[in-house]
Amino acid sequence: MVVWLLILTFRTVGKTQDIEPNSIYRCPPDFLAVGDLPVFLVAEKQPQFPGGHKAMMSFIYSNLKYSKEDPRQKVVYVEFIVDTTGQVRNPCILNNTTGSLTPLEQEVVRVVQLLPAWSPGVQRRKKVPVRMSFPVRF
Repeated sequence: MVVWLLILTFRTVGKTQDIEPNSIYRCPPDFLAVGDLPVFLVAEKQPQFPGGHKAMMSFIYSNLKYSKEDPRQKVVYVEFIVDTTGQVRNPCILNNTTGSLTPLEQEVVRVVQLLPAWSPGVQRRKKVPVRMSFPVRF
């Protein structure tokens, strides 16, 4: 487990290219850095949504506006960074190979941008940006 964490941390720290705030696009192979801070895949204390995972999913589903008649897409995988202040940054859609977002993907990104501040991730007693991802099922 320790070796796996070290490999992930090294891979994340290895490159330091900034990602533009509020960009909506296909997810890059890996989020590299926020400013001069590496983005962690796993932190000692993961970011927490106020009220927990159930409250986050409730927030998302209560704010989604979509046509229930579109049977083509059942799950949208979204990824974003929770920065050191707890703000959600750089939402993007995983497994999007077209370069343009479907209406459902656009809606998921819109709602993720509405998420309130989280408690940030912590690594070695310092707040760090952490990459988060989860599925939104329709």
